[in-house]
Amino acid sequence: MDKVCSRTLRVSLARTMMATVALLATGFVTAQPLAWSPQRGGAQPVRSLADLAADPAPSANTPPQTQMQQALLIRNPDTSNGTSEYALADQFGRVQRYVESSPGIDLASFVGERVTVRSDTGTTLLASQLNLPITAAAQQYAAPQFDVVQAEHQQPVAQRINNNSQPQHRTAQVAPVVVDQYGMTSNAAPGNCPNCTVNQYGMPAGGGYINGYDAWGSGNACNECQTYSPYFVSPDTSFNPSCCRGARGRFYGRAEYLLWWIDGMNIPPLVTSSPAGTPQGEAGVLGEEGTSILFGGGEVLGGSRDGLRFQLGTWFNEYRDLAIEGDIFFFETASTGFSATGDGGSPILARPFFNMVPVDGVGDVLPPAEDAELVSYPNVVEGTVSVDTRSDFGGAGLRLRAAICCKEIGGVCNTCSPCGPAVGPSSVSRIDVIAGYRFFKLDERVLIQEDLNSLLTASPGTFDIYDRFDTYNEFHGGDVGFIWEWESTRWTLEFLSKVALGNTHQRVTVDGGTTVSDGVNSYSEEGGLLALRSNIGKYDRDKFTAIPEIGLTAGYRITPRLKATVGYTLIYWGSVARPGEHIDLDVNPNLLPPVVEPVVGPERPRFRWDDTSLLAHGLNLGLDYRF
Repeated sequence: MDKVCSRTLRVSLARTMMATVALLATGFVTAQPLAWSPQRGGAQPVRSLADLAADPAPSANTPPQTQMQQALLIRNPDTSNGTSEYALADQFGRVQRYVESSPGIDLASFVGERVTVRSDTGTTLLASQLNLPITAAAQQYAAPQFDVVQAEHQQPVAQRINNNSQPQHRTAQVAPVVVDQYGMTSNAAPGNCPNCTVNQYGMPAGGGYINGYDAWGSGNACNECQTYSPYFVSPDTSFNPSCCRGARGRFYGRAEYLLWWIDGMNIPPLVTSSPAGTPQGEAGVLGEEGTSILFGGGEVLGGSRDGLRFQLGTWFNEYRDLAIEGDIFFFETASTGFSATGDGGSPILARPFFNMVPVDGVGDVLPPAEDAELVSYPNVVEGTVSVDTRSDFGGAGLRLRAAICCKEIGGVCNTCSPCGPAVGPSSVSRIDVIAGYRFFKLDERVLIQEDLNSLLTASPGTFDIYDRFDTYNEFHGGDVGFIWEWESTRWTLEFLSKVALGNTHQRVTVDGGTTVSDGVNSYSEEGGLLALRSNIGKYDRDKFTAIPEIGLTAGYRITPRLKATVGYTLIYWGSVARPGEHIDLDVNPNLLPPVVEPVVGPERPRFRWDDTSLLAHGLNLGLDYRF
């Protein structure tokens, strides 16, 4: 019987050697370690002797091959420039990569050991991207256990794989090696995938243990061993989206050029003109024949604006399930102006208003009617009138971002779960919720100025008059919403929907003044034409406001870290105070400086709160960088 058993073993070993040679000839057995061997630093495919004897050649479903690179783990000799404490060196001792620590892995225990890089993603790697050697304590569990028994003629030697043992890692800090059905390795906590089985390649097909290590593949482990990453770049530099954990994108930033259209402000007619020969009492008066509006009576500052937006963020862990990010955007100051001059009283220029207490030539009070203050009229007055408007808009935010769902499209698992597996998807979609703080500001002004010279010989002199209307809106509130992302190879698509709820503080400042000089003496009085003592002042109030925002961004990944983006954003601010809404054309001439008491007639112009909305939307062109 001993001879029969010995003969059987020799035949089995010979067939095994022949099978191994056949596998090498077909390229199935490569330099890539598919799982740790019992020897320190060594690697071998996980196949039993019986499997090799029974299946000497790979099938047509041989998994794709990748290459593994080895290096020496050392302490970084120079960390003064902020690089990591650990590094990988080549055979000449030259630093090739830096290594950051990962949770549960003590790199200090492996200094001086040769390690294998599973996924080379650039200058700095995570410890979880390395295959680290295991200790002798773990080796006793790593190798399959065989029981040699007496067998009949040509009966294969039976084997028993210990699926219930787990390796004892060095100080319980070595990350186990996880192998998928194509030989791609990863890390996962032992015990997360209890249903794995070994497929025809010796790879796990759904969970369980290989050489004592918990592993997973494409079987029934759709909702197990699910780790998270925005994307995964395979060793052949192709772009494969994935829900699995990865080292890229721990920090991210985006810079964008903004071309937006922002609602302009409405202002009443501020400067008018009339044809030469128009009677003085009708010159520049709204509603009179020949009167034209030179500035005002519609919207100003309603064109496109150029701006910039910057965003920075970082994930708190390599699972990419919780991040903090902030953004700031601003636009160039939008401004427009108008100026007209009448030399010698020509052309006719005027500033229209609605006279609340008109009087006739004999001093009798007439019903309220349209009127105008002359800026330029022959033999009466000459001068210049100008109007300047400006607007500043911007905002910022700081928020938390949490992953709630990742779903493969065309991959192994098509169900929505907190994260998904990493093998074989054609694209990946994910949903994150966001919550944080939001700030917006809108700062605007309308300034009207006159520089007049009297042409009346009986009352010569100069007049400098101004009316100024300033508004400032400041929003502070909470920001809540979600971000949906889709990735497929190099292409990405992102949809943002959120709403900010909080308080808008509105401030309106009305000011005016007149300076009169007769060439010898001069004096200044409060009040211009549309800003008089009846409405001059600072006015503040607070309003609860909801500011929704949506955005759509498409991206193309130029490199694994750099992406070009183009998108659209819309923001609606439902309650803002704007200067044009607070210019009252109703005027009581008895309030014009110098004021003569007692004043006859109503206190006009007056201040009234009259807020409106602001719509800002436009195109975004940018670059997104992950590091």
